[in-house]
Amino acid sequence: MNGTTQSAMHPASTRLLEAVLDLLWVQWTAVGVAGVRASEASLVDPEALVVATAEFGRFDARLFDEMLDWLVVNAARVDLVRLRRSIASASDETPRVAAAMADFVAVHSGRRQWRTLVESPDAAPHSHTTRPATPLFQSGHGGSGWGEQDPVFLAHGFARGPVVLRGMSQIPDASLPACARFRARGLTGIGARAEALTYLWTHEWSHGRLIAQRSLYAKTAVAQYLSDLAQLRLAARRESGRQVLYRLEPSLTAVGTPIAPYVDWAAAFRGLAHVWHRLQTWPATGDVGHAEATGLVQALIKATPDLAAEGFEYHLPEMRGWAKRGIEFPLGAVEDIARRIEDLTR
Repeated sequence: MNGTTQSAMHPASTRLLEAVLDLLWVQWTAVGVAGVRASEASLVDPEALVVATAEFGRFDARLFDEMLDWLVVNAARVDLVRLRRSIASASDETPRVAAAMADFVAVHSGRRQWRTLVESPDAAPHSHTTRPATPLFQSGHGGSGWGEQDPVFLAHGFARGPVVLRGMSQIPDASLPACARFRARGLTGIGARAEALTYLWTHEWSHGRLIAQRSLYAKTAVAQYLSDLAQLRLAARRESGRQVLYRLEPSLTAVGTPIAPYVDWAAAFRGLAHVWHRLQTWPATGDVGHAEATGLVQALIKATPDLAAEGFEYHLPEMRGWAKRGIEFPLGAVEDIARRIEDLTR
């Protein structure tokens, strides 16, 4: 694994963290971060990737700063509406971390639009009169505690050393299968149209409500674009019960080729973060108590809809009666989740 991880972790926490960080690295490399291994196993969702890195990148300072480097280069290619909505569903300190990142990007890219992500109540700048700054990097590395501090992150309550941008990130190659979202944005502009086009490229038939749910856009915006495509004979339209389904015509489908499989990363990363938060409370050594085990089971159950999301598709085994089978049973589910992540990393 690249970067740093916290040593005092339960083995299940370490296993899941390493799998997620490896996934984040290969996805970032696929869209232009400097690296040696990029994944084409799934379509990259850049907004979901930013939020997941705001969460898990605190355990890998190099990954976090490579993301900042990429965002400064590609600030104009990020969908700020989707990013804002993805941040809104994050928990704990992640919205505040994301706000600090957005402030940094606004300062260093000159794109003031990014400051709209800083102005939400949950992301308000930090007041030093209320509490001391929190180390940004949870591994004990990355310049969180000593010496000069980065002023942008410090203003949001996070202590870390000054960010050094290497300037090695590239613009995404939209011809690559994993970067097809950027291909759609190049054709239609950033917004609901690009998300609808991306989804139609990866599905035979689909309906507007589902596309809107996956894209994090309003149904009305998606429905209007689908209707326009049908009227221009760029998409076929048929009714299935109460649903109206759409399929792109071959000429427009061809523009989407090659394309990687679709994964609802916004949901999948949210579910992974929920399970990960629970595992962080576990002791690194010694016996795990009934309370910790019960908490993990509850976290797994709560995360079930997100982990079963399209493309990720991890289905939790039946948890009733888990106590009779022992703590190894929910831990086995965590192992299975880590293996599923590794499948999508290749």
